[in-house]
Amino acid sequence: MTNRREFLQIGLTATAMPLAGGLFASTQAAAKEHVADIPLYKIVFDADFAQGRQFGEAAARLGVPFHAMARGDVTDFWYHDLDLAWRAAPQAIAGFTRHGPLFVLERLAWDRGMRVVLRAEHRPAGDGAIEHVLTGPSASLSRAAVLVPAGDEWMSVMAGVVSQCAAGCSAPTTQTIITRASQGLPGNEPFYSWVIAPRA
Repeated sequence: MTNRREFLQIGLTATAMPLAGGLFASTQAAAKEHVADIPLYKIVFDADFAQGRQFGEAAARLGVPFHAMARGDVTDFWYHDLDLAWRAAPQAIAGFTRHGPLFVLERLAWDRGMRVVLRAEHRPAGDGAIEHVLTGPSASLSRAAVLVPAGDEWMSVMAGVVSQCAAGCSAPTTQTIITRASQGLPGNEPFYSWVIAPRA
């Protein structure tokens, strides 16, 4: 498993977020405040894709522990890490993955009294547009408005959004946001940002 130092050395160079008006800075501050309330055990992401690596770097900047996954395979993460942690106590996790890893972790979470409390489907919408369909607590979805001016930094914004989601949140709402980025999604297929947390 890649450790934090190795990942930061081989990953994309961390740069200042080019969002106008310090929007991402305010998202970071809010994220840190919520992490103290609902600590994320880890964020997991698919390191095979630039978008996943950018998501992971944003998690590292927010101070959230992470696991860099290869080829969408959650086996190592489950058997050598998460299963042991969840045996001790249910703990919230978040991620940026394809549907397969999310499906597997969601099913495993059910047996531990946990569920998906925030789900964002990111799918190609043509002409460089990406459609983000978010379902979760209204407080978290309101922060997702930062996605509109984010452009190529939308993965970093989503890392902040999932870091702010609280377990035991109110009835979920759904919101759709369209962004434009210079780089489309790999394979022209949807990816997912999500949070799994103990049931309220």
